[in-house]
Amino acid sequence: MEKGEIVIVNKKQYFRYAKGLKTAKECLLCHGNNDNITAEVKEKLKEKYPKDSATGYGINQVRGIVSVIRPID
Repeated sequence: MEKGEIVIVNKKQYFRYAKGLKTAKECLLCHGNNDNITAEVKEKLKEKYPKDSATGYGINQVRGIVSVIRPID
């Protein structure tokens, strides 16, 4: 679920770190099964994120990643 590595970009060395983001119980209030999301939350999601389709997840499924890249001096 996480990885660190040294990469070369334009002849410079960087350390790149990435870690998967797993869904927790609280995440499912907005990102869970569509049948289990309340009508109020669905309406707010439609208003704020009309093109978002990040629903249908279960607990501990990977929903995204955090990725950081830092130059090595």
